[in-house]
Parts: sequence; structure tokens; C-alpha cells
Amino acid sequence: MQLNDLFNMLAYGELSNHHIASAGDGTLLEAKQPQIVHFANEALTRLYTKFVLKEKSCIVELQEGNTLYRLSPEYSTTGFDNLLVDAPYIRDTVNDPFLDDVLKVLAVYTNYGGQRPLNDTNNCWSVNTPTFKTLQVNMVRSNEVLAVTYQAKHVMLTVPVENVDQEIELPTSLHGALTSFIAYKVYFNMNTPESQAISQGHLAMFNSICTDTTEADALNLSISGVNTRFNLGGWK
Repeated sequence: MQLNDLFNMLAYGELSNHHIASAGDGTLLEAKQPQIVHFANEALTRLYTKFVLKEKSCIVELQEGNTLYRLSPEYSTTGFDNLLVDAPYIRDTVNDPFLDDVLKVLAVYTNYGGQRPLNDTNNCWSVNTPTFKTLQVNMVRSNEVLAVTYQAKHVMLTVPVENVDQEIELPTSLHGALTSFIAYKVYFNMNTPESQAISQGHLAMFNSICTDTTEADALNLSISGVNTRFNLGGWK
């Protein structure tokens, strides 16, 4: 789905009785499009947090004397900031840079073979996550490298809205949840008794679609159990 498709869906659907879509031709008022994009990004963040819609991985090279590893671009090879750290520990490339898109760490693998325990307080080899994008590694072996699989954010839609061909990566089964949440935000911000009632109806629809999707396992989601990133860049 592209951004223009989203505008059409809203204009003919949830916002068809709102002045934003008053032209009746499947378009939204240009002056209001940045607000809609803002609400769309908020909705996508909620959906990508609730469901594992994108799974990515990164390589972390453990350093002697360092136990905390923040998964941020300034610690990567391509985005390295020498004011923050002596040497980068996230190994990436110009063609595949590490982005600031971590929502949750899902699994950690080691070049010594197998998977490291995650947030297991009873295991000294456990990798812990004191924050959603920080690794705490207390036990390190010589030249150990970790492959971190994580739940990733969506690609942010941008404003000003010049490119209506921006791609929105979302399963068809969740399109209704996206439009319902946007409509909820639009009506909620009107701040009148009538609009508040309408907004709650859209929020209820958003929650209902999410619940139905979960119960039906409509997304058929699973976390990859096989790590292949050690085959990149010479790590085995």
C-alpha cells in the first residue's frame, strides 16, 4: 500500500463525513495531509510494537572491559561517533547500514555456536536488556561476536507530503486497524462531545481488529530460529 492509497481509503471510508475529505473525490485536504501522516506514523508504531511485522538482525563485536552495548547508529561502523565510544562495535556496511529501528531484542546468537540465553537471571551467560535497545553482556569469551535478532520499526513516512508514492509496509489484514486509529486521532483532537464519541468508536474498531488478528493468527508470525548473519563479513 502506498501513501496515496491510504489517503483514498480514509477519504472514502472513516473520514468520508469529515471536512478533511469534503471534496468527495477520494482526496484529503492538502493542508491536513501532514497531520494525517503524523497520525499514520503513530498508528504504525503501535502496530509494529504489538505485532512482530519486521524482524532484522545486527552484528555486535564484544569489546574487552565493556559490558553495555547500546544499539544505536552512533556505535556502528558507518555512523561511528568518536565522542561517545573509542571504537564502533556494531558492524554494518554503507549498503546495509544499521538504522535506529530497534523495538525489542528477540534473540542473541554467538559465533561460538548456538544461542545465548536472554534475560535469564539464573544463567551467568545470559544477555540482558536493561533498556529496550541496550545489551548487558557480563560474560565474554575471546573474540566473541553476537548476532542480535530484533523486532524492528516501520519506515517512517515523511512530511511535507510531496511523495504520495511512499510505501507503507503493512499486511492487508491490518489496513483497517491503521485507518481506524488515524480516524480515532482525527476525531479525538476535535475535542467536542460528538467527536469524542465518534473517536471512541474508531478506537474500539482498532482494538477489535488487533484482537481478531491475534486470535486468528492471521499474520502467521514466527521468530527466525536460524541465524545467517555470521556468514556475512567473514564471521562463521
